[in-house]
Amino acid sequence: MQPFEILIPIIAIVAGTFLVGYLASKVFGLINSWINRKKTGISEDKAREIVDFMNNTEHRLRSLEQIIVDQDFLDEKKLTQLPDFESEDEKKSRLSNRLKS
Repeated sequence: MQPFEILIPIIAIVAGTFLVGYLASKVFGLINSWINRKKTGISEDKAREIVDFMNNTEHRLRSLEQIIVDQDFLDEKKLTQLPDFESEDEKKSRLSNRLKS
């Protein structure tokens, strides 16, 4: 028998052992999580904290949306109230151009 012929079965046995151990640990983990499935619920305090956080976040979001809407309104108002920078000659020439056409 060649010296490397014994190496292949040894490697196969070791790899198979690790594979079976890995699969067994996963199966036992699934069984354990199935047994403890009812114990994983969140407590009332934690649920209350989550609801409070969601309400605070919604309130802050509404406040930010209102600020943005108000700012847009103010920007539009400022644009409509801008002073007219056309000179009287430009206004007359524009008016005469309209009358000609």
